[in-house]
Amino acid sequence: MINSFSLFHIGIYVIYLFIINIRLEESLFESVTWTCGLDASVEKRERERSATLVMITY
Repeated sequence: MINSFSLFHIGIYVIYLFIINIRLEESLFESVTWTCGLDASVEKRERERSATLVMITY
């Protein structure tokens, strides 16, 4: 029981870190978009797609 409970908390912690990482990357991408243009927005869309896949696996 304690083992599954700790695994549950680790899962929540990983998702929490992942959300913070996405928010940091969004602010980085906003500054990069001015220099790279379309390439950055396409890359951002691909990262969002992979982010939703990770959320589904949990």
